[in-house]
Amino acid sequence: MRSAKAVLIALSLSLLLLPLMEGFSDGAVMLDRVVAVVNKEVITWSELYKMMEYEASDRLKAMSEQDRMKVFKDNEAVLLDRLIDMRLEVQEAARIGLEVGKEEVNEAIEGIKKKYSLNDETLEESLKEDGLTFEEYKKRLSEQILVSQLINREIRNKIVVSDGEAKKYLDANRDKFSVSETFRIREILLRKPENGTDRSAVEEKASLIMQRLKAGGDFSELAREYSDDPSGKSGGDLGYIKKGYMAKEFVEVLFSILRI
Repeated sequence: MRSAKAVLIALSLSLLLLPLMEGFSDGAVMLDRVVAVVNKEVITWSELYKMMEYEASDRLKAMSEQDRMKVFKDNEAVLLDRLIDMRLEVQEAARIGLEVGKEEVNEAIEGIKKKYSLNDETLEESLKEDGLTFEEYKKRLSEQILVSQLINREIRNKIVVSDGEAKKYLDANRDKFSVSETFRIREILLRKPENGTDRSAVEEKASLIMQRLKAGGDFSELAREYSDDPSGKSGGDLGYIKKGYMAKEFVEVLFSILRI
């Protein structure tokens, strides 16, 4: 959702990164720099750096400071683009009057605490390790919810394909749906209780997820919040899987959903 109004300040991030890395080794203090301006809203290097640290995978966080900074340097342009797009989306949401209340943010935080068995103290400690304050984290969650609302309003709610239209297309293109057909699969995995008997908690959670999906909730966000599988960190995305590699029972359910 890149706008022509997003004017990048012509500063070299590579040159910025070098003194930053030297600062880590020599104990020097680096002054913050402006790396972009999005409709008069400034993005600083420290803000970009915090985003990179927060979104880094566990494998990346386990690297040495120097190796991690090298990875950041190699991907800085892509990450800056993402941050600019996020700013544009938040600005557009505000322009059309969308808002996120404190209750929504608090509900999201409580859900995260419950999922990972955290309390206020352990959550703040985890955020501190990622270089975020609790207020910064709340602001980030608020922006994510706001962008999700924007996408639901401006994109998903305007795409209407009837069952009849979908079936008509599939019938007309059956030759494309062969054993080599590939599907992009997303999942939200809820593990069975260890004792194998108490299913009520899992069923209650599954029911809640379905309710939120039917209400327009974002599948990726729900996967990050609820899924017990490592794929939840990437929004439940399992990538592209060929039909021939799927279990027969899974294919039958999938095609019943597609109403073939």
